[in-house]
Amino acid sequence: MQMPHFNLLSNTSLKLAPQKDYQSVLLTYQNHRLSIKEGNTYLIVPISQIIFISADSNYSTLYLSNGKKIMTSKTLKIWEDKIDHPFFVRCHRSYVINVRYIDKINIKSSLAVVTSHTIPISRSLKSKLLLSVKTIM
Repeated sequence: MQMPHFNLLSNTSLKLAPQKDYQSVLLTYQNHRLSIKEGNTYLIVPISQIIFISADSNYSTLYLSNGKKIMTSKTLKIWEDKIDHPFFVRCHRSYVINVRYIDKINIKSSLAVVTSHTIPISRSLKSKLLLSVKTIM
């Protein structure tokens, strides 16, 4: 079943959208799960537990809210397409973050603090991240 996608960068923000649409976004966030291959097993992980994903060449590391790190042989673009949810924003060529876990954004130094991890924000993606944070929070 294909999960609905809500584009935060469209002319309609979630705060101005009907309450039903925002509730469906939250529902997909809580119920959408990914299967992640780790060794010989597949882990089923709700996307709400993913804090951020970092890339290193053709590998990605998923950082989960329980402190676990899962390294995969998939690129960041593949994870971005698989998750496809408005709470996940690409903020740098090497990072996709879950805006629900952002503690602080330093606009001057272009850094985001996400559960004690400092993540860079690229100049070209800064406005997209700030718009997403304002719309969701």
